[in-house]
Amino acid sequence: METRTRFRIRTVATWTLSVVMTGLMGLAGAAKFLAPDVWGQMFADWGYPGWMRAFIGTAEIGGAIGLVIPRVARYAAAGLGIIMVGAAINNIVNESRLGVAQPVIYAAVLTTIFLLRSRGRIRRD
Repeated sequence: METRTRFRIRTVATWTLSVVMTGLMGLAGAAKFLAPDVWGQMFADWGYPGWMRAFIGTAEIGGAIGLVIPRVARYAAAGLGIIMVGAAINNIVNESRLGVAQPVIYAAVLTTIFLLRSRGRIRRD
């Protein structure tokens, strides 16, 4: 395939994944504020302090916005990926009804975004 075509495909894939994950992570973060009683109780049941719900919600919203800002998109994807790995571990340890599949899939997509955004910046010897 021609280099220009590959570049276009990679660009479209990167932006498509970024926009989709912006919506999904933005909704996940907003839910922490739109249903504070529900999420506050879940965080308390899991053994986390009250401020953790707001912290995670804010990080998810901020990271979601960052995914569509090219200069910070790699960092946003990395940060959100770490949050999703933590969510998966939490859901396993606490046998949460939320399950493990969604945060694992989100972490995989965020890792893909990170790698697509990093291409050309990582030195390969």
